[in-house]
Order: sequence, then structure tokens, then C-alpha cells
Amino acid sequence: VAPGAGETAAEYIADLAEQDVAVVIAVRRRPPAVERWLTAMARSKARVLLVTDRSGQALRDKATWTVACDVRSTALFDSYVSVLSVLNLLSSLVAAQLGTEGRKRLRTIEDVHGELGEL
Repeated sequence: VAPGAGETAAEYIADLAEQDVAVVIAVRRRPPAVERWLTAMARSKARVLLVTDRSGQALRDKATWTVACDVRSTALFDSYVSVLSVLNLLSSLVAAQLGTEGRKRLRTIEDVHGELGEL
């Protein structure tokens, strides 16, 4: 859930149902609204995968599953490589489950992106 200009989180959360899985990425410096979004998602009966870091452990009771990633770094800024790796694995597993139809849809989306010059 990342509302764009003119959108609200409610528009997305209201569409969630029991058969859905919402993936929420909530690491350091997350907006305070994330906790309210998780609560609303739980009411929808959708299952929630929370991908977070140590600072988000207090949110774990609002999620069905929690993956805690270490984002600490010796550098000045946090490193989100572990978060991206989890999301890459999850995306790959979902794509594998969707099979040929899933790959066809992704290919179609990429073709339309190219036609529209959006990316």
C-alpha cells in the first residue's frame, strides 16, 4: 500500500478479502499510518506478510507472518539488500506458481510500458 497522488490507502485496503495476501514493507522511518493500515488489513481477513527490520518488531502481532531483515550497515546509511532479496525471492516464487499465464501477463505489461514510455 503506497497511495499515489490523489489516492488513499483505504481505496486499496477496502478491496482486500480473505483470499488475498498483502505484503507490507515497513522498515525504519516508516510513516505512523502503517500500524493503522495493518490493523485495517487484519479486519479485512486478508493474510499479511510484514517485511520489516528490528524497529518494526512491535508490529508483528498485526501480521500473519513476519520476516525481519537486518538493515544495519557499517556505512552511513542502512542497507536494504536483505529486504530486496526477500522480495526478489517472494516474487520469483509467485511467478513460478503463476506459470505460463503469469509470465504472459508480465510480458504484456512490459510491452505496454514500452508503448507508453512510462518507465
